[in-house]
Amino acid sequence: MTEINNNINFTARMDVKGFHKNTKRLKNIAKIFEEKTQKYPNDTFSLTNRGSDIHVYHLNNGISGLENEYQMTKKNWNNLLEKSDDYIANKLVKLFHINIRDNKETAIADRYINNALKRDKFEDATNFESHFWNAFLNKQRQDNWLARNNDSVLKNFIASTDATNLQV
Repeated sequence: MTEINNNINFTARMDVKGFHKNTKRLKNIAKIFEEKTQKYPNDTFSLTNRGSDIHVYHLNNGISGLENEYQMTKKNWNNLLEKSDDYIANKLVKLFHINIRDNKETAIADRYINNALKRDKFEDATNFESHFWNAFLNKQRQDNWLARNNDSVLKNFIASTDATNLQV
């Protein structure tokens, strides 16, 4: 089953693809999620059933087209489905807001580094831009991981960046 909710009433859309079970519940969870994300009309939050995992994608078209990706085992997904629709939707909204925070920080960092480079009249040989992005992205990965790890459900969502230079 492919379900795409095309509600354009100023909400983040939640797309649910490839689920053959619990479709009625997933539609209700998507409805609750969309009601709670009314301030983000350009965002898409997708749940995709792939093999042995559930994949979650958050595409933020409002902030430079940034994308966040997570996966969760079907075992953890099935455990989550034992909870109420409101509970599940609230957890997905919490994950969404973690992404929003990260994406806003990235946009601010991008503006900062671009402004700093424009003012650099000496073409800094220290490669400030590379050092800045390495430090920034490592810190952001740590913050994202800590935010998820402090939640009993969200810790089961593994980010595609968790294994990349994560030093916690």
